[in-house]
Amino acid sequence: MSAPLSVIKSLPLDKVLGALLLGSWFNTVLFTIEIVYVWKYFTKCSNDKIMIKAAVAIGFSADIITTIIDWICIYSYNIKNWGNVNYLMVQPIVYYSMLLTGTVVSAFVSQVYLTSRVARLVERKWLKAILSFVFVGSSLTSVGSAIWLMRLLAKHNKYADRGMLTTPVIIWLATAAGCDVSLAATLVVLLLRIKASHPVSSLSTMAPVFKRLLIRCVETGSATAGVALLALICFLNDKESNTEAAMAWCLGRIYTLTILVNLLGRRQVNGHSSTSDAQSSSHTASRQKQGRNPGVHVSQLSHVTYDDPIPLDSLPQHASQNPQVLASVDCK
Repeated sequence: MSAPLSVIKSLPLDKVLGALLLGSWFNTVLFTIEIVYVWKYFTKCSNDKIMIKAAVAIGFSADIITTIIDWICIYSYNIKNWGNVNYLMVQPIVYYSMLLTGTVVSAFVSQVYLTSRVARLVERKWLKAILSFVFVGSSLTSVGSAIWLMRLLAKHNKYADRGMLTTPVIIWLATAAGCDVSLAATLVVLLLRIKASHPVSSLSTMAPVFKRLLIRCVETGSATAGVALLALICFLNDKESNTEAAMAWCLGRIYTLTILVNLLGRRQVNGHSSTSDAQSSSHTASRQKQGRNPGVHVSQLSHVTYDDPIPLDSLPQHASQNPQVLASVDCK
């Protein structure tokens, strides 16, 4: 039953509906960018391992479902049930559960992928096992808290009851942000250790390479962690506002874009991405057997095209032979 216009105007529409509408717009923009990146990935990185392709496909599928549910939810609030005060004061459990599930799936896939990147940079098996356990465990904790949140939403779906959701929301967003920051920090530390292991004479040649690697590592964790923490702050500041929900709706797209940016940025020959993990896996294994830095390779931009990545410890020799070379990142 529709309420009088005066009653509708008295409701906090900016906080409830306005925030969701803005979040839907931003989510749609991010999803459009994601479609472009997915198309580029599958056309330019067709030789990637099946597990990498599966990770991209799972994240993209979750984002498709989440974005469609986002549009349906906005239509339901602003068109189908406009004027229905009772509907405006509740959180539809079907919509919110599917939105939350899609976001959590995208986050988990992204964090597992980055954990595999960390593992490839670590030589000691025991340290690799510990780091993998910590990061995957943190990601699973975030998933578990999201499931807890969905169960509570089924019982307390009114905006007035949001105070009962505080604990699972804090655990979900805090562990997700903590995992992202920890992954980025670990990658930075590992790269700095690799840099310190090289002679001082070679650092000037490899400085652009390390700089680009470090910037990418920081960007990897800062975007997702920043949005998650900002959403948490907004929720704690005003539990009856949908500002944090709007941010959380976009979080899944940011996670998937993180994977795609890393994958497409591995090799940039004359400004174009080229092939991938499958072509260099055998070379990476042989380098590791020789005691060289695992997981970090450098491809070059010059008039000469290199089909295979070049290890950091061989970069000074190649750079001396080709002084015009601009190294680009290949962190696998």
